[in-house]
Amino acid sequence: MKILVTIGTTIPQRKHLKHMKTGGDKVKKRIILLGFSLFFVFFIVDKVHAQPGGLLQGKPFVYKGSPNYVVTDGDPNTYVMVSAFESFSYESAIAMDIDSYYFDWGPGNATRAEVQFYDSAGKLLYVGPVNSRFQQKVFLDNPIKNVTKIKLYNATYENYREFDVWGSLDLERPVSVVVTPGVKKISVNFGAPVGATGYYVYLNGVKFDHFVGTSYVIKNLEPYKPYTVQLSAEYNGIESKLTDAKTVYPYADPVIPIIQADADWNKITVTWNKEEANATKYSVFLNGKRITETESMPYVINSLSPETSYELQIKYTDKNNRDLESEVVTVKTKVKPKDTVPPDRPRLLSAALSTDYTSIALSWVANTEDDLAGYNLYVSDNGGDSKKLNSSLLSATKYSFLDVVMDHVYEFRLEAVDLSGNVSEPISTSIKAARPVTESDQENKDDYILVTWKPTSGAVGYLIYLNGKQVGTAGPDDTSFKITKAMGYNPSALSNATLVKAKFADGSTGEGSNTNPPVIGNPDGWGLTGSDIWKNIVLLVASLGLFILLGICIRLAPKVFRVLRQAINWRG
Repeated sequence: MKILVTIGTTIPQRKHLKHMKTGGDKVKKRIILLGFSLFFVFFIVDKVHAQPGGLLQGKPFVYKGSPNYVVTDGDPNTYVMVSAFESFSYESAIAMDIDSYYFDWGPGNATRAEVQFYDSAGKLLYVGPVNSRFQQKVFLDNPIKNVTKIKLYNATYENYREFDVWGSLDLERPVSVVVTPGVKKISVNFGAPVGATGYYVYLNGVKFDHFVGTSYVIKNLEPYKPYTVQLSAEYNGIESKLTDAKTVYPYADPVIPIIQADADWNKITVTWNKEEANATKYSVFLNGKRITETESMPYVINSLSPETSYELQIKYTDKNNRDLESEVVTVKTKVKPKDTVPPDRPRLLSAALSTDYTSIALSWVANTEDDLAGYNLYVSDNGGDSKKLNSSLLSATKYSFLDVVMDHVYEFRLEAVDLSGNVSEPISTSIKAARPVTESDQENKDDYILVTWKPTSGAVGYLIYLNGKQVGTAGPDDTSFKITKAMGYNPSALSNATLVKAKFADGSTGEGSNTNPPVIGNPDGWGLTGSDIWKNIVLLVASLGLFILLGICIRLAPKVFRVLRQAINWRG
């Protein structure tokens, strides 16, 4: 916020003191001023005034329920004495956008004087603090929008002399504004609001010119550059708010497209003077028929016949909605050369078994050769001879193999073929058509084994096994089963191994896996696991080894003593 401050060099005298002489000694003046100040302290009063020329000039403020013109009369020598905690307000039927305000009040005792700005809903938009005994014009960094009420307020007494604001009123603006681009110019036409005395035209947010009448032409503009136009109405020096912004593009003289074509034996590459045309989309015509609408250039027309004449034409609508077209150009393709280069090997061949285990889905990445004709796909079942799956070349990059047999290994081989019959190197992948494994767990109880498992996709039921023997079945939505003693559960048995296998619609079954191997012995957990048995066997063998070693020592001891005795005798 920028503030322009002007400080008066004298304190204005009240009207009823004007008859007093200004001469006299300093003591007398001080006594008079002291009495003057005490008089105002006693009545707690203040005053305001406004700098002339603003939006409020000559308009009444309301003080104590009555209109008052003193602060907007342009005369700083008149004032209103306002008591502490009282306000001096102005309400406007038309919203204002305020970018600066001016005040002149004092002398008084204001330490909390301020200017308050409100909208039509009574919302406080901005509070501007002011200083007593000052004249200030405050320039706001950002305009206060849609102000309908202004309140001058102070916490102590003050003398209000002058107050005013600058900005724009929400007066009636130009209506039905039409902005039309032309060749290096913009034409503006609109309806005149009642009472307007003139108009301002804004170009790209900057005030451009003042004029009268209901039309205006802005000339000497750059073609195809965006220009934003707004208008405001003037009412005897007071300017309305701006109309909504309208952006248009002046244009230059129309540019006729000129075609350049480069022909090969099976394609034609088309270019034209795109940069000069300044269009967003271009239609390409081949033999009088539109084959595409494109934004980019060059455009390549593929899959053409060799040694054949073609008629080409470009049509477009420029940014000014003018329909333009080129001359028709005839181009002949070249003789087809002998092609001996095979396509690239296909990439990323993958195979996946379907969720119902009845088919295998194959997919791969498409080749990018212009002369690609298609693909050949082969299959080998369990290492047997390859069999071609397609009777004609495949054009898609997906294939569904239906003749699936469980537990068979299938190898698929894919080749790319071009229009000349050249065949690429093959790519292959293999897959085993196997049912999924159902993972299960078990918990041994005194009277039963609780078996739980994870659901298997595609299962229509489950088969429950104990020590390799089927003891029960479960439904497709079941995930647990109890194996009782009546079904063969023996808590004292060395092994109570369970298994769950999924059953499928075709009658086949999947595999099973027990993630929690059973405990051999007591179900409470003090029996032996498989690892416990192995450890005990190792300990047993180690213990027997010590006894065997002791027996050998006892057996050989007499012979060792005898040999030692003979050795001692020999040395003696």
